[in-house]
Amino acid sequence: MNHNSQLMEDLSIKMKIIHQFQNQLQTFINLILIDLNTIKYMKELFMIQISQYHLGIFWFKQ
Repeated sequence: MNHNSQLMEDLSIKMKIIHQFQNQLQTFINLILIDLNTIKYMKELFMIQISQYHLGIFWFKQ
């Protein structure tokens, strides 16, 4: 029985480590998604600035 309880304890520790690793992986993935959204947002802002710049040039030429 002592051997079994040792196995169960080892298994429990391994499960905790796996669970921690899953949490870290999920956090990492979430950070990547946030970065991608930030890049997308900055690209959209840049596109708006460029279109405003072109509008400004067009208006100035009038």
